[in-house]
Amino acid sequence: MSAIEGYHLALQISSILVCSVFSSLFGGIWLDQKLGTTPWLTLVLMVLGLLIATYTIYRTVKEPHK
Repeated sequence: MSAIEGYHLALQISSILVCSVFSSLFGGIWLDQKLGTTPWLTLVLMVLGLLIATYTIYRTVKEPHK
């Protein structure tokens, strides 16, 4: 793996983490405010977002570079 490919992989992994965590967080906060279920939907969506991010990162790292 070249340095460029390594940087690309690191950027992919960090993007997956940031997007999943922030979308889960803000989506959960918004839903909690709309439905009055504070903090339950935020917690559920955060756990779900982290699980999905973990699986996506695993697939990203495992797949052969094309």
